[in-house]
Amino acid sequence: MRNIFLPMLLFLFGNASAQIEALQQTVISSGGEVLTANNYMLHFSIGEVVTTTLTASSKMLTQGFHQGELLVMPTDVADIGTLQPIKIHPNPTQAVLYVELAFEAIENIDLVLYDATGKPIRRESYQIQAETLTLDWTSLPQSTYHLQIINTRTGQSSSHQIIKL
Repeated sequence: MRNIFLPMLLFLFGNASAQIEALQQTVISSGGEVLTANNYMLHFSIGEVVTTTLTASSKMLTQGFHQGELLVMPTDVADIGTLQPIKIHPNPTQAVLYVELAFEAIENIDLVLYDATGKPIRRESYQIQAETLTLDWTSLPQSTYHLQIINTRTGQSSSHQIIKL
């Protein structure tokens, strides 16, 4: 009997530790869903009224908040007459943001920065053809912002979500 008991214990506990290492992020709530349409994905959950955060060494477990993947993408990319796609980097940023624009001819461009509530907090105007604009964001608090790039000649605009760390 002892010869069977020890291998059985090793099998059970060995299998349990393998399962613990394979845990995935999950949300237990009273409702929620993942919706997709036109390359956009929305994760949401409801009914999570209790929150707890546990930490041990370099690991952290937060219970009660939906923890989906962070995906940063333009919110409304329209053709504003650029020769090539608008490049905005680094995103997220800690201090300086670079906006690369290239036009066929000199254009008047407005950059409008909106806070998380939709309130415009900065507006800057440029006359450019092919340039990399350097925007200093060191004075801004950590948040998610929307940067709208407007071609004032055509009225076309492109909006981008930027995260300030």
